[in-house]
Amino acid sequence: MTVIYEPWPATAAELAALLGQAGHAVRIAADPAELGALLTADPAEPLVVFGPGAAPAEAVAFAAEQRLRRPRPASCC
Repeated sequence: MTVIYEPWPATAAELAALLGQAGHAVRIAADPAELGALLTADPAEPLVVFGPGAAPAEAVAFAAEQRLRRPRPASCC
């Protein structure tokens, strides 16, 4: 499952549609609190996509926090 963090609903829907076509289940978070709640509910979630409406500083802060909260090696494909 993929979590998309995008504050603009129309953009979030477009990203979800694109990822959904690729066979990924998608959940959308519209704000940092919602993103945190989704990851708390599913701590094994491997992927968060930050949409273009998210500030770069938000993505950097999120990554820094996650390195402390969920310290595990990243893996890909």
